[in-house]
Formats: sequence, C-alpha cells, structure tokens
Amino acid sequence: LLYLIYIRKVFFLKGYKSYK
Repeated sequence: LLYLIYIRKVFFLKGYKSYK
C-alpha cells in the first residue's frame, strides 16, 4: 500500500514540474 503513495507522489512531482 505504501508503493501507491510513492507512485502518487512521483506523479504529483512530475505534474508540478510540467505545470511549472
């Protein structure tokens, strides 16, 4: 279940970088 949070975090960071 922890890996799901990790993947979400990675996607969030990717989206944040892409957004910026």
